[in-house]
Amino acid sequence: MKNKSFYLLLKFAAVAWLAPNFLMAQGTHTTVVIGTGTSSSSYPAFLPYNNHSTTEMIYTAAEIGTAGMIDTLWFYSDATASLACTSLRIYMGTTASSTFASSSDWYGVDDVDLVYDAATTIGGAVGWFAVALQTPYYYPGNDNLVVVVTKTAANYNLSSKWRYTSTSSVGYRTLYRGSDGSSSHGDLSTLTATTSGTRTYDRPNVKFSINTVIPDCFRPINLAAELTYTGASISWTGCDDAFGYEICYGTTDQLSSYIASAET
Repeated sequence: MKNKSFYLLLKFAAVAWLAPNFLMAQGTHTTVVIGTGTSSSSYPAFLPYNNHSTTEMIYTAAEIGTAGMIDTLWFYSDATASLACTSLRIYMGTTASSTFASSSDWYGVDDVDLVYDAATTIGGAVGWFAVALQTPYYYPGNDNLVVVVTKTAANYNLSSKWRYTSTSSVGYRTLYRGSDGSSSHGDLSTLTATTSGTRTYDRPNVKFSINTVIPDCFRPINLAAELTYTGASISWTGCDDAFGYEICYGTTDQLSSYIASAET
């Protein structure tokens, strides 16, 4: 019997406006700079002190000051040294918390969205080091922003320095862990409720490019799918303004579709 491939296509579009999220109106980009400190270290955000690392940072809604699509972020390199990363991943999410309550108060892979994933070299010059997000992130402006940076590298480089600003007056807004021998330290999915890191007041200086013209619709987040021999199970978190999503499914010979709710 000839086998047919079964597949699903979840269109990233609200029914009210069937267009992909990256087709957004040309509008005003606002640049937000948070942190003016001139001290530097080999620790967060990229933690070149270690081969493998995870750093999580909280930037508040009051500091950001606007809603919109974040499409680029920068960290400030204070040295010409560089570090080749076999994997650099950046995640973003929102939180009501303004500080890290403990050394295990991590945001896990289910709490944030992956916005950048590549092998790349960081640093190499003094000044702002830009990361153009592969998936722009919609920041709603009412909660605080969590930025997570994970990396793996074949080496470390103590000469790579990055500027930071102290948050000692308001609390711990940076949490990190690093290791030279354990690659799991650069893998967000390995975090558990008991994984211990180090909190610090030294939060990296950052700059965001934010498109303040809001698109008509957004892709859903936390998309997950599981295929079986007889069907598939899918789930997602819908955006605030969507009332439904179109799901296409079937064999390679014929597709069917139906409208699902915005939530599941």
